[in-house]
Amino acid sequence: MPLFEYICRDCGQEFEEMAPSSDDSKVRCPACQSENIQRQMSAVRCQSGSPGGQPGTGCAPAGGFS
Repeated sequence: MPLFEYICRDCGQEFEEMAPSSDDSKVRCPACQSENIQRQMSAVRCQSGSPGGQPGTGCAPAGGFS
């Protein structure tokens, strides 16, 4: 299951949740338990290979790996 970013429309809490890509119906805000949430756009960076012929390092948020 993919990891999505959400924001709660009731309390403003931002959070991440693993959910089926087509169904947000079971996702609730961890702060207030509201179902009034909105999926956010997130930037993802993927690298399939490196110039030196080494295997790719995978995907990371736009800020890089932590």
